[in-house]
Amino acid sequence: MGSAASHQTRDVTFHPDDIVNEQLFNEAAEEYTRTVERLENKYMRPTPGGCCAAAEQRVEDCYKQNPGRILLCSKLVSEYDRCVQNFLVTMSRKVSNAA
Repeated sequence: MGSAASHQTRDVTFHPDDIVNEQLFNEAAEEYTRTVERLENKYMRPTPGGCCAAAEQRVEDCYKQNPGRILLCSKLVSEYDRCVQNFLVTMSRKVSNAA
């Protein structure tokens, strides 16, 4: 009995207002997408080589030089973390100022 209900169809009638609303929605969605892309291109461009490439390389080198003794690299990891956090704060401010 439940399967008979799943085979029923409904006729849907579109009114002119529905078409206008759909067009307005589509235009707004396209404008939103263009705006997001414009802002991302302006403020969120990837930094060539990464934001903290030198600090990251120092951590990788330390890990390679000290296999099994990663605690010896903790100072470098902290420096790398601080660099990334500073970068994120800077980017956040840029985005906030743009809005």
